[in-house]
Amino acid sequence: MKPDLVSAILAAASDAILPPADEAAEDFLPGAADVVVAGRIVALIGHLPPLHQRLLRAALWVLEYLPWLKAQPRFSRLDRPRRAAWLLALETFSPLTARALLPLKMLTMGAYLETPRIAQLLDMANGQQVPRAAPLPPVKALPVQRPEDLPQRFDAEFDVVVVGSGAGAAPLARTLARAGWSVALVEEGDVHTRKEYTAPPLDRMPLLYRDAGATVTLGQPVVLLPVGRAVGGTTVVNSGTCLRTPDRVVAGWEAAFASGMTPDALGRHYAEVERTLGVAPASWSVLGGNAATIRRGVEALGLSGRPLPRNAPDCHGAGQCAAGCPNDAKRGVHLNYLPQAVDAGATIFARTRVDAVLHEGARAVGVRGRFRTSSGALTGSFQLRARRGVVIAAGAIGTPGLLRASGVRTHAVGRHLRLHPATGVTGRFRHEVKAWRGVLQSYLIETLAEDGILLEATFPPPSLGYAEAGMTLTGLERKQLLGHFSQLATLGLLVSDTSEGRVVHLGGARSPLLLYNLNDVDRQKVLRGMKLAAEILLAAGAVEVVPMMEGVGPLRSKAEVDACFARDWPASRLQLSAYHPMGTARIGMPGQGVVDGWGNVHDVERLVVCDACVFPTSLTVNPQVTIMAFAHRAAERILETW
Repeated sequence: MKPDLVSAILAAASDAILPPADEAAEDFLPGAADVVVAGRIVALIGHLPPLHQRLLRAALWVLEYLPWLKAQPRFSRLDRPRRAAWLLALETFSPLTARALLPLKMLTMGAYLETPRIAQLLDMANGQQVPRAAPLPPVKALPVQRPEDLPQRFDAEFDVVVVGSGAGAAPLARTLARAGWSVALVEEGDVHTRKEYTAPPLDRMPLLYRDAGATVTLGQPVVLLPVGRAVGGTTVVNSGTCLRTPDRVVAGWEAAFASGMTPDALGRHYAEVERTLGVAPASWSVLGGNAATIRRGVEALGLSGRPLPRNAPDCHGAGQCAAGCPNDAKRGVHLNYLPQAVDAGATIFARTRVDAVLHEGARAVGVRGRFRTSSGALTGSFQLRARRGVVIAAGAIGTPGLLRASGVRTHAVGRHLRLHPATGVTGRFRHEVKAWRGVLQSYLIETLAEDGILLEATFPPPSLGYAEAGMTLTGLERKQLLGHFSQLATLGLLVSDTSEGRVVHLGGARSPLLLYNLNDVDRQKVLRGMKLAAEILLAAGAVEVVPMMEGVGPLRSKAEVDACFARDWPASRLQLSAYHPMGTARIGMPGQGVVDGWGNVHDVERLVVCDACVFPTSLTVNPQVTIMAFAHRAAERILETW
């Protein structure tokens, strides 16, 4: 499809998705065409992986020529009312057609919210809850070896080679390096500093996320699954929430999977992680209006909640966690464990992709791979020998493919994918909330935790988060809600899923295929959590609430909420995202799992997996500190046995 035609279709579609101001409807904001977002959308599409680009262009082609098949002008040549009618018809025709339009709507609203004119009209210029009294200290760059620093054919030898640099890799590497071992951390992403976190959030996604944050699972429903890719892994872009896995979950692992882990055994490792990260409950001075609003609803219903513990003791409430903290307040491992590992002698290789683990007989002895250029192309080659052994900590999406490519054929590799499916409800209030100012994920409600449902007050950066909240509305409804942007609050939820998906390795450098279907048990959990979230927002004084479900518009009373959730909504209606993939190389006995309770791969000597892959069930809570506690425990075992 020619670029001019793509631009014309995007301009026409965005004009229907966000139409011009309508004074009669109390809609004062200019439309997408008024602020010319089509060019911005073209640029954003250019950041997506090639497959995503092809699919999106195919969807645009269908949108353009579908009216022509009905003896009407092509979509881009229709007037605005007929374009809006076509979009509405496609949105309501089936969940499949609604899903096909979802990326286009999200890109349109994200680009719209990042335009300076709209940011000014919505008063989003100052997004920090507490102004900084003193300037930040100079940025101290983490020393890494990049491809341009190395020969095209590079070989080296270390005691241990660790694949990855995130929550699993960093604590393990620090422990081994401090014991005097030579350690190499091999990371596919690059190292970034807060100097790069001044661009709009959508521009940071290609820097910090795999597939520019557009990773999805295929199934019923499609789930958006952003996966971090940087030195420091997902700790660079997560919410900073630090919750210990409930004792009942850990105890269940020992009973069902012979994990060897007990709550008491993990306790001292949790304590070390929390000390290093500076974990503490977030202060009300920085929690912001979203948390205060949610707390009011919780207390009105006689429930209980609390500020979330976070690894951000110096937080100023910029609300930018998901796109990199501009203050270095959130203590990802790139600010503590990794510098400490380097100080102890570890070496970090950035933009280096591992293709396979090397073997001699049944023993892992190193890795081989290729370099990534700054544009993402693969070039050159490297081989790192490991005198003592190899650790894989490439995450629940990356580790299974590497295990397969390295000859590990255990049936469970890539299976048993759990996600913690997440969604939310947005409420509109009569007073200003300015929810984008303050901690991104701030306040915890554990009322339904025993049933595997956790509610967390969450308000992402507007261009990343509001787009999802407005998905289920018509163009005019979307604009009207957007006009009240400063009066919005959002309550998110995640469920401890019993559903299981699969990571399918496609070979080479291709992104794996992720398959996941939400089962009926988890579907009911999601609906139950959404209903409670809606009730809390109404109790807090919301004049209307919008659940993230296809075909569900604003609900304005408890009776409307009850009637809505009395329906048995199918999974295809749910707008889901997820941020905690796990389980794809799980702990278990041979034949049941891939690794033992210490992460040792059953089929290969001196090969350990140390990331969320190993967890045999959902954790119920955000997994960051549990991954890190497991890494401390695994590192101690390695020192004893290698």
